[in-house]
Amino acid sequence: QGQEEIQGTEEEMLAFTNSLNAVQQLQQDMQMEMMQAISDEGLDVEKYQNIMQAYEQNPEIKEKVDTMFEEME
Repeated sequence: QGQEEIQGTEEEMLAFTNSLNAVQQLQQDMQMEMMQAISDEGLDVEKYQNIMQAYEQNPEIKEKVDTMFEEME
């Protein structure tokens, strides 16, 4: 925990490194897919981020978007 030195076998450290690489690749792939999905819907990433920020910070916008989601179901 914290700043303590982590002890592990060479095998565990190799497994950690391999896992870390795999996770980083998955995160990169997911980010690219998310950007593509945004683009496919006709938005640029900056516009999407602005809308998301408004959704998270403005209760009126959140309610409007949530209502649209409910109507789509």
